[in-house]
Amino acid sequence: MNKFHIAFLFSLLLLFPGCVSNDYYARATSGEPTKIDFSNPEAVCPTGDCVCMTCGTVPAPEPYSLFYNFSYAGKSCSFQPCTQRQYLDSISPNPNGEYMNFFMLGQGGFGDFGTANPYCNNSLRMPVKWLDTQNSVDGLYPLPDAGRATCFLEKGDIPVYILYSGGKSVDIDRAAEIAALFNGKGPVVITTEMGFDSSDPLTRSAVEEQARRMKAACPNCLIALAPRLGENSTEFDDTVHALGNSIDLFAFGINSRNSTSCDSAALYYEGVSYSEQLLYKYKKPSILAYVLFDKGWNDAHTCLWDDSLIASAYSDFYTYAPAFPSSGIIGVSLYSLSGVGSLPCEGCGLVDSLGNPTPAQGAWFSQCQQAYASKAIIPLVFSNAPGTTCAFGPNAYSYAGTSFYTQSPPPEAPAEAAPTFYKCDACAATRESKVINLHPYNAPGDLSCTIYPELDSYADIRDLDPAYVRAHAYWESGLDNCKVAYSTAPCGRVTRLYSISDPSGACPTQTAPSGKNICDLGLMMIFATPRDTWDGIEFMPFMMQAGGQLDQAISCAPDGDFNPFNPANNACVGTYEMSNDLKSAKSVVASHESDLGLTQIKSTYGEDEYETDKGLITLFIERFYFDGSIWTRYGSGWLDKFREYSKIDDSYCSGHKDHPCCAGGHVNACCGKPDFINFVANENCVDLSTPGASPGDRQSIINARKILQLYMGVREKCGICDEKQWEDNLNAWAESSTPSAGG
Repeated sequence: MNKFHIAFLFSLLLLFPGCVSNDYYARATSGEPTKIDFSNPEAVCPTGDCVCMTCGTVPAPEPYSLFYNFSYAGKSCSFQPCTQRQYLDSISPNPNGEYMNFFMLGQGGFGDFGTANPYCNNSLRMPVKWLDTQNSVDGLYPLPDAGRATCFLEKGDIPVYILYSGGKSVDIDRAAEIAALFNGKGPVVITTEMGFDSSDPLTRSAVEEQARRMKAACPNCLIALAPRLGENSTEFDDTVHALGNSIDLFAFGINSRNSTSCDSAALYYEGVSYSEQLLYKYKKPSILAYVLFDKGWNDAHTCLWDDSLIASAYSDFYTYAPAFPSSGIIGVSLYSLSGVGSLPCEGCGLVDSLGNPTPAQGAWFSQCQQAYASKAIIPLVFSNAPGTTCAFGPNAYSYAGTSFYTQSPPPEAPAEAAPTFYKCDACAATRESKVINLHPYNAPGDLSCTIYPELDSYADIRDLDPAYVRAHAYWESGLDNCKVAYSTAPCGRVTRLYSISDPSGACPTQTAPSGKNICDLGLMMIFATPRDTWDGIEFMPFMMQAGGQLDQAISCAPDGDFNPFNPANNACVGTYEMSNDLKSAKSVVASHESDLGLTQIKSTYGEDEYETDKGLITLFIERFYFDGSIWTRYGSGWLDKFREYSKIDDSYCSGHKDHPCCAGGHVNACCGKPDFINFVANENCVDLSTPGASPGDRQSIINARKILQLYMGVREKCGICDEKQWEDNLNAWAESSTPSAGG
């Protein structure tokens, strides 16, 4: 089926919306001949309802109200039959705080969403996050940072969370626990296990219970049943009917690896027809949770996707876009900006490892900018049965306003980015502290902000501050993926390693100097060696245990060829270690807020300062876990001393001149301040904070403070987690522009 035939079928779908049977869909998607019998219009085209997506809204907080006039925070969305009057009344927020939602373009990866949004004139509205068991510390679906969802909801975005284990562990309890995190926060979408096998009764039963438990735990969440594309079995039908109102919509994806030919139009058609089938049969809409075009052979080895075909595929999206919303698809998301994610993908990124755009980048974002500029966002309305005319809504929805019969070559030049208005990263701190004395170190050159986007992707996957991950990598390796460190320590190996080679050949073979052996490797300086060396090395037990670096290395290289000199493989393991350490640090902070001075900071300086300082102290303690057992040896003593000395003031010193905090009747620099970081890191306070500390430990403590200063420098240099910069961009835009509908 060529593109013209696909386009013609799309036109039929729009002229005769849905006058087809489920049998027609089954035969069309299988490649069998199709024939539509119009001899019995009532049977072929039963009349249904016009459906709108109605959402509760509240005024957006400043300064984002300058950019977007409402927020979903604390509200909910539903799919309701609507009339022309209701539609017109709800295009803008009404006195009841209701708003008619619109078709949403999205981006996979919350971090990628923040990076991609400026390339689409900040008009993206559907961030997607995969909660993949292989990225979890405990092997379960990762528990997400619910604060990031609130950040998106406040800005008129609806975040989507995909539960994914590759069918290995359809965890019911963890699904309910995740849903409970969002109860009352707003209309986030949470899928059941993505692409589950409905032919397996145990899997099907678990997925059904996932949906029920998630809906019970979060009534205002939109729960999406997530079948494989084209799933139409009797078992699946039984599942949908059994769930009833426990699910609100469906979620599935498009993947070029599953294609039978290198024809993007055929893939889009398959997605549209399947959504329409689900809509007409079950009266529920869908989201295309991911669109993935991957360079290389499809799984059947019947066609080869190259750069040109992929660029055309992303450009084609806008040509065939009219069929998406009219077929009940409320949003479509790209899979990944940098090609990092849960699904096998060797060339699906829109940027390469140096942060440079691929041809697909220009094809997608240039069209997205044209779409934003040439068409206002139109609220969704679609029919839930064949034969219904919803003439008051955008039946032939078109972003760019171009004919869907014509093809044009995709743009070759990369798209230019607008100012960044906001990101919803897992930021430890977004502003400088007024209490903790830390001066930012100048970050390295501009390349350090864009090189190795895998660092940002894995920071996002693990809910880590991306500026801190970049600062960590720069501190460890200077952002050199070929870096090797040498040491007299064993570095996790019983077998000493004196020479190392990069299996890909991209990095030179390196040999340890006399008296030393190979220690840390690659971008984030990890112990795990290339997979092809493991049989010849005896590793220490902590490396081989469940959750150890070797175990994680296997998860980080699904093809089995783990390579620490590969930036993605290395960032995957390195951020896993950081995630473990950060979990420990957060536990310490949560248990000792008063001892760390945070209670005093909150009461004296307010909530914003408290959040900033809490984040900085957490990162500071994380570094001690990363460096080994420093916190275990000294942490308790630091807390005891700081609790005592931070409260001492001049009035105390006037009567206790012999106290270590007092000199000449005045409190010295080590005492009297709620600044835990400088209390520990100040070398003049060593006798107070770390009695008996070895020179090596003292240097690690000083380094922990320096890394925080570098983190602040990276944040400012790169605009990562710098809230003030985003607000300045937004205010500057507001002064020079008049907001159009939808953004």
